[in-house]
Amino acid sequence: MPQPHKLTPEQEREVALEYLCGVNNDVISSRYNVSSATIRPNIVPKRSRHWNDPLVELYRQGDPIDRVRNSAHIYLTFQLPNRKIKPTGLIEGLRDKPVFQAVDETIYQPVIEEILTTLALRQYLKDSKDPYDAFLDSVFEPSDRPKMLVEPVFTEALHDKYILGSRLSLKEVVEKARLQIIQKVRKGALGYSELRKREINEILETLTPREKRIIGMKFELDGYDRSSTKVQIANSLGLTRNTVSTIEARAYRKLRHHTRHQRLKFVGGLITDSDIEAYNSRQRAAEAATAWKEILRPELTEEVLHEIVRGDSNLQLRLKEIEVEQRDLDTERLQNLRKKSVEELEFSVRTSNVLREARITTIGQLADKTDSDLLKYQGFGRKCLREVRDILNEMGLFPETH
Repeated sequence: MPQPHKLTPEQEREVALEYLCGVNNDVISSRYNVSSATIRPNIVPKRSRHWNDPLVELYRQGDPIDRVRNSAHIYLTFQLPNRKIKPTGLIEGLRDKPVFQAVDETIYQPVIEEILTTLALRQYLKDSKDPYDAFLDSVFEPSDRPKMLVEPVFTEALHDKYILGSRLSLKEVVEKARLQIIQKVRKGALGYSELRKREINEILETLTPREKRIIGMKFELDGYDRSSTKVQIANSLGLTRNTVSTIEARAYRKLRHHTRHQRLKFVGGLITDSDIEAYNSRQRAAEAATAWKEILRPELTEEVLHEIVRGDSNLQLRLKEIEVEQRDLDTERLQNLRKKSVEELEFSVRTSNVLREARITTIGQLADKTDSDLLKYQGFGRKCLREVRDILNEMGLFPETH
């Protein structure tokens, strides 16, 4: 009678993919509590052949000695999602994330750490006295900041080698990345030019005036008073130390929000002024393209539909049905939105606390309140009201549903 498998089919698939990407056998054995004898003679060469899994088959077809290419395929797909790494469509984000994490942790992070060590970049950040370095260190996890200098350059070097289609050598990729980093450093990528400071200050401008000023004063950034201790900041602003701490914590929550965090991650990397200008140029082009699409889509759609349905009663009827279906979808979207928790919205600490005390837990409950209803709650003033209305308006819940 055959012995039952220790692993689920999904786990066996992960084991096969990790093995075919070159993850060390001992690491796989430890992660899944399965012996090397089970991995090599059974899961990979035998059982996986019956799965008809396109990603497993792709990786199996590769040169057994060149498993770096398999690992690069999954690594680049996750690291550069907008590049559409070929072959595309074989990797599912949620399903294949454990394999990517194993490849990243055991193959690529040690390589990145090696570059950091040989170029003494980790030590540079540790010894840096630049206030902007101190500020960025406070926003990101301690282990993430050094990687921000190397990981983007290394990933681009790996991508350049991967698309050539030839056998991949991690040693060559590391050497290419190392030389590019040295060139960037020589061009001032570790310093803070006026353009780079301006980029950081623009991100700080998205905070409230007090949040921005507290962060600026704490780290003595350009343009702010030199009052770095919390007592000095509190005295300068006429606040208590506890209030300063509360405002500072709120500022950090906002800076770690996805949109600000991604931009700070770019600005905090190993970049030159030309990198910033190129990035901003791409952003402006993307925003312009999106704006034109939004402007032209309604007119083009209306014109095309008019030509299509002219004189065709069946199409006219179908068009009306589509309009009704779209209204139903919009209604369903708003209903689902109203069921969500208010904690998912980016309210200030004060507004969040007042809503919690008022037992307003869902977005729908909040949207149904009139201005006078909200102003009756203790601590809910005009500033909180503006904050609530601005956010609800962005979501399409005010004034239409109010």
